[in-house]
Amino acid sequence: MPAAEKIGPKEQQRIDMRIRNAKAAARPSNISAPEPAEAKIQEDHTMKNRKTKTTTKGSTKTKKKSAIPRQAAGAQVSGKESKVEQLKAFLGLPGGKVSTDIEKKFGWMPHTARAAISRLGSIIKKTKDAERGTIYSIES
Repeated sequence: MPAAEKIGPKEQQRIDMRIRNAKAAARPSNISAPEPAEAKIQEDHTMKNRKTKTTTKGSTKTKKKSAIPRQAAGAQVSGKESKVEQLKAFLGLPGGKVSTDIEKKFGWMPHTARAAISRLGSIIKKTKDAERGTIYSIES
């Protein structure tokens, strides 16, 4: 009886592939292999500030975070004017406002308040005060 010949892993993969191809060719053409079940994607509306997609398997993928800053409890913002218009009106009040006033009024985080101020650009006047810090106001 001849001794068994050792083959490497690459050669074993080639042999396995040939066997699978031969079995597939022997299968009748009117019977196809079952298609993998595609996961249905449906919108998940449970979180307002985040758009997610949920698959039927239960996993979620985050598509995009909303750029809208979260409202703090008790924030005094009406929905009729845009945030920029409200910020302009707020900064137009006499004496100007510091960033903590803006954060409290709109319910924003400090970086969001600074970004909103920077977007107003050249109409903002900044003055430094030893007690209050940087005071922002609308140039007249």
